[in-house]
Amino acid sequence: MKKILFSASTEMLSDVDKNKVGSSCEVINIIDLEHLNALKGSKNYKIWIVHPCPSFVIGERIIDYLPNLELIITPTTGTTHIDIVSLERKGIKVIGLKGTSVVNEIKASSEFTFIHILNALRKFSNSIDHVKSGRWRDGDSELRGNEVCESVIGIVGLGRIGGNVAKWLKCMGAKVIYYDPYVENSEYERYDNLLEMVSFANVLVVSVHLSKETQGMIDLNVFKNMRSDSYIVNTSRGEVIVEEDLIYALKNHLIRGASVDVLCDENDIEFLEKNSLIKFSKLFPSLIITPHVAGLTYESESKAQMFAYNEAIKHL
Repeated sequence: MKKILFSASTEMLSDVDKNKVGSSCEVINIIDLEHLNALKGSKNYKIWIVHPCPSFVIGERIIDYLPNLELIITPTTGTTHIDIVSLERKGIKVIGLKGTSVVNEIKASSEFTFIHILNALRKFSNSIDHVKSGRWRDGDSELRGNEVCESVIGIVGLGRIGGNVAKWLKCMGAKVIYYDPYVENSEYERYDNLLEMVSFANVLVVSVHLSKETQGMIDLNVFKNMRSDSYIVNTSRGEVIVEEDLIYALKNHLIRGASVDVLCDENDIEFLEKNSLIKFSKLFPSLIITPHVAGLTYESESKAQMFAYNEAIKHL
């Protein structure tokens, strides 16, 4: 019997890689607990390559479904869908993309962050909605934007994604400033104080890993120090921003707009109905939300899935 349960998508893989995965793994799409309940031969699986966006947090109760599980591999850098502490307490190791060499080959999330920055400055998606609503050039003031080359972009977290975005923005003539206690880069102006940096930025780009240090770091105090004509872009994790504070900032014009790809509690099966930012975005065009698709490209997913597969084979 196959010992690897492969729940990540395989549709973007080449035929050669699909055959490789199919010959060594049991390929079953599992995104909710009902799928796990219906799983046959659960005692055989020692390794689980998980779907990046399950509707539940994968924690210690997983041994009720996969009693002989030794290793979980996620083809993602973020791990908000996994309770690593409780799993390791049960002797189950967790491996992700963060810190591996393959992650530097993946540019998808960096590109999508760049799109969000352009969208915030140039109101691209608002312009599309403008035409769909039956209007043309009858609302220029709503659609007038700003040029990248005349903007100051503040980046929180100058790691892989922040670094890529900074390099591209500089090529377009933007002034790039950043806040990151762990990175020094003489190419850009570094600030040791987050609140000071945000006061200069036309666009604040959040690209940090979620940790105890970064959870809720973008709060009302940050918004109060931002320029009233500025935007915030977040493609990292929803929990980095205090969502109620963002709504307050938008409602009270502390900032001009927000463009995000991530939200809090995405693993809650009812979050689409409960999330306050989704409700707000339906009424106010100052908030743009995309459904956590920054990494959703054929190339990035293929690299990530095959990394996970190779790690599984190595473990066996």
